[in-house]
Amino acid sequence: MSNVTAIQFVRNESPGELLFLKAEDNANNRYVPQSSLTPVPLPPPGSPGSWPGTDVGNCWVPWCSSKADFLKNTITILSMTDQKVLGYIWQDHDSKEDRVRFSKTGWSSPSESNVIPGEASIGIKINLIVFFDGSIRAERYS
Repeated sequence: MSNVTAIQFVRNESPGELLFLKAEDNANNRYVPQSSLTPVPLPPPGSPGSWPGTDVGNCWVPWCSSKADFLKNTITILSMTDQKVLGYIWQDHDSKEDRVRFSKTGWSSPSESNVIPGEASIGIKINLIVFFDGSIRAERYS
């Protein structure tokens, strides 16, 4: 559990504003406004340049390996429109490897939880995209 995965930017393509909340500390908590209604193409993965979205300050994805620690060791993406949790994000190890995990409902063991859609490797920098339907995807940041 020594590798650090860090979120750099969050792009909000959902129909309303979001809150990005890190339970361990509030230094990376951000209001994430809705992206421009005019689509801005995302740069190809691995390409340099600015990435459209809200800077969340190199937010380290917390490690969580138990239900007891879940609410204090996750990142929560919350819709400000209806106060619904769109997802929880954390890192954990399953029987094969360490991965960035994602859940819409709360804690689940690594064997039951989903790896985050997109780039789920640990020890890298990633950006998040929250889509219109509330789904979340990670992309490698360069």
